[in-house]
Amino acid sequence: MVKRVEIPKGDEEFRPLGIPNIYDRLVQLCFKQILEPIVEKRFYKNSFGFRPERSAEHAIATCYHMINIAKLHFVVDIDIKGFFDNINHKKLIKQLQRFKSIDKKTLSLIKGMLKVETLLLEIKK
Repeated sequence: MVKRVEIPKGDEEFRPLGIPNIYDRLVQLCFKQILEPIVEKRFYKNSFGFRPERSAEHAIATCYHMINIAKLHFVVDIDIKGFFDNINHKKLIKQLQRFKSIDKKTLSLIKGMLKVETLLLEIKK
C-alpha cells in the first residue's frame, strides 16, 4: 500500500505524492539497480530528465555546446503535467517486453507494483 499525500505546489494548488512503505521502497530500489543499466542504453544521449549522472547543469552545457559549436539554436523543454499519474501501463509493459533480458516473472512483478493501492492521507497544517 502506498500513502498518498497532497503537497502544496503553488497558490491554492496541490500535487499528489505517493509515499511507499520502507519494504516496498527497498524492493523498488532493487528493481531500479537491475533494470536501469538495461534500459539506459536505449535512451537518447541528449535526454537529461531523471537519469543517472545527468543534471540540469549537463543539459545547459549541452545547449551552450550546440549553440556555439554546432550552430543549432532550438531547445525543446518538455514537462508533461501529470505524466506519471496518467502513463498507460499496458504500453509501458509492452516497451519493457522488448528487452529480451527482462523475463516474464520480472514483468509480472512490475505490473503488480503499477497497480498498488493508494491510501489518501491529509496533511495537518
